[in-house]
Amino acid sequence: MRLLVVEDDPDLNRQLTTALSDAGYVVDRAFDGEEGHFLGDTEPYDAVIWISACPRWMAFRSWSHGAAPDG
Repeated sequence: MRLLVVEDDPDLNRQLTTALSDAGYVVDRAFDGEEGHFLGDTEPYDAVIWISACPRWMAFRSWSHGAAPDG
């Protein structure tokens, strides 16, 4: 299962990514909303862990791979 973690705090991002990787997931990470949207638009993810207070956060929109809800 491939996951995307979007979190601007480097320590929390690393902790989440490490824990999920140790649990057997393939994890990519982003540090702001713009980067998260880019990855979501260009890569297929099974799930996204998105901290909504990330800088440069943009309203959720449908991603071509269906990773984010409409709205």
